[in-house]
Amino acid sequence: MAEDIKKAISVILGIIDDVEWISEWVIKQRPSKILGLLQFMKFSSMENNVFKLNLPRFIFKDENGDFQMNSSETVTSLIDLDTNLRKHLGIPSNCRLPLIAD
Repeated sequence: MAEDIKKAISVILGIIDDVEWISEWVIKQRPSKILGLLQFMKFSSMENNVFKLNLPRFIFKDENGDFQMNSSETVTSLIDLDTNLRKHLGIPSNCRLPLIAD
């Protein structure tokens, strides 16, 4: 397993306290990878911890079916990151994802 993925899981689980690193790492990743790893939140108390995370850039379909590039959005917790990415990608909250879909 790649070292960055190990570190991301450790931060998500609260084993490592490196919010600055995860904030910078998230914006460089594919949303599907982030969503897969965020499933580890169910084993963590970190999901509602408040810290600033910028969403990665990605293309999505808007309500009219037109493709759009997301703006620089900021969320304040891992649970907000999960909710926001799922909303933009049209993935229901109860849908499980491969841990690393890419």
